Amino acid sequence: MMVILALEGQAAEIRLPKTGQVSCFDGVWGSPVECKNSGQDGEYRAGAPWPTPRFTNPDGSLPISGEEILDRLTGLIWARDVTSPNRGFCTGGSKNWGPAFDYIRCLNDTHYLNHDDWRMPNTVELAGLHHDGQIRDDRWLETFGFIFINNINIIWSSTTDVRSPDKVFYGLPYYLLPLNQTNKTASQYSVVWPVRGGGSVPGGNGVVSLPRTGQTGCFYWEPDYHPIDCPGTGQDGELRRGAVWPDPRFANPDGGSPVTGEEVLDRLTGLVWTRRVGTPGPQACQPLETKSWDQALAHIHCLNQEHYLGRQDWRLPNVVELKSLTDHQAHDPALPVGHPFTPVDPDPLKRFAWTSTSLLSDPRYAHAYDLSTGAVNSGDKFNGRYYAWPVRGGEFGAQYSIFLPLLLRP
Repeated sequence: MMVILALEGQAAEIRLPKTGQVSCFDGVWGSPVECKNSGQDGEYRAGAPWPTPRFTNPDGSLPISGEEILDRLTGLIWARDVTSPNRGFCTGGSKNWGPAFDYIRCLNDTHYLNHDDWRMPNTVELAGLHHDGQIRDDRWLETFGFIFINNINIIWSSTTDVRSPDKVFYGLPYYLLPLNQTNKTASQYSVVWPVRGGGSVPGGNGVVSLPRTGQTGCFYWEPDYHPIDCPGTGQDGELRRGAVWPDPRFANPDGGSPVTGEEVLDRLTGLVWTRRVGTPGPQACQPLETKSWDQALAHIHCLNQEHYLGRQDWRLPNVVELKSLTDHQAHDPALPVGHPFTPVDPDPLKRFAWTSTSLLSDPRYAHAYDLSTGAVNSGDKFNGRYYAWPVRGGEFGAQYSIFLPLLLRP
């Protein structure tokens, strides 16, 4: 049974997808552990379930036979060949960020596969193909017919790092969740993966509607990376693909604004966050400290035992949930302008927050969210010291939620 949790009468604007993680691991050696009562992503499995089959031809048929593949989770249609191959008059191969947009324009000018709406994916769209239940994204996607080659180093996104406009968010073929940023002039087999379609509003073409990144500006790609007018660039700041954010974005749990209490409803996702970012809670839980991953999970357990803010359903967010707060037009912190959260620590050593999602390729590490840039990094579970930012609400399979019965309404 799937249940979408209603929070004080507020319906979620969009559905966030599951991460795909179904396993749990300890916080020292990364050894497999039982998920029950762990508080990890593999236990809760929060988010909208993925459709079966996940990928088909654009018309929904199988087996996959053409040069385009529909992702039925997001409604996006991807080119089957990830390698930027030569396409008629369009010269493919490894490209810097700027020439990668020229390649997309050429595909549209020549109506590649009878379409003229190809684009470079933004960072949210690229991350939508990441699977936290697989060791390598490329090997998983190859089983559905996507074509990779071994010497691809970078897959470009159209989203600039506004903190350092000479850099851009990118995916790795084996790990499409953008972990970091790279120079726009990186060309050591850097490719662009054309995409089109996708639902821009709830109820679009997929099970979920991916949100906008928030980016509204555009930037030249060399030599000084200055801001430029967006029309005709094809950059994220011009296209702004994805579900529009509600205004105001944040409210009290009952929907009223401005935010006055210690809980904050995100009206885009329906999730409720603590207003304080830096490990909030009563003194019994040793709040306001950075913690190891195990300590962060234990902190959430303590909040529930102590009925923090009158609730027993707090949990550590998974990587999709924490990433959903990002505004890629902002930095230091990379949260929407006018957000009510406090405080966001300026200390660069304390700017990360833990997620409940382990890295399957090396479970000694878990995803950690960089509040400064909106990037997702890997944190050493045992040695890393980051904040725990509690969340509640979301969409669950009832069998995975310890506190679900407390949230059901008659």
